[in-house]
Amino acid sequence: MKPAYTGVKYDRTPAELQQYILTCILAGGKTASDVEKKVNAVTAEVPDGTMPCDHLLQKANLKEYLQCNRTGMYQRLMGAISQITQLDLKTATVEELRTIPGVGPKTSRLFLLRSRRNVSHAAIDTHTLKFLRSNGVSRVPEKTPVSDCEYLRLEAELLRLFAEKYPDLTPTEADAKVWESYRR
Repeated sequence: MKPAYTGVKYDRTPAELQQYILTCILAGGKTASDVEKKVNAVTAEVPDGTMPCDHLLQKANLKEYLQCNRTGMYQRLMGAISQITQLDLKTATVEELRTIPGVGPKTSRLFLLRSRRNVSHAAIDTHTLKFLRSNGVSRVPEKTPVSDCEYLRLEAELLRLFAEKYPDLTPTEADAKVWESYRR
């Protein structure tokens, strides 16, 4: 299979969507290049045109295969690979994506922002939290909130600010602009 692409791409094939959601799941706390290497190693032998998760599920010992490729999160990833095959990633909603082990509010929204056009979601991370604080939003935590209620509150504030500060940009483009401004 071709190497994973982690940027914005709206015309991903179903196989590329599976590869990308695996990338999103493994991304927590790691650099993009580290995650790409791990996903590329795990999916390297997947024949072009084959669904990566279907191929991986055919492994006699999937956990051992993941361990050899040093992915980490072995149990979670095995559950995710199985669940991913049950979803149509071209149409899956935030709620459906969240049924995948390892996919929470941030990962589900990041996946949608970078794989679909005209998505009205925001991925809350350290960069967007800094942006919210610098624009006077109250009660902004230091880390991505785990509470759905708090996440939705901050997402609404962020989308409001995106529309106000960057009226000509999509949420995906505004997110990239904020990331670039606050990544240092």
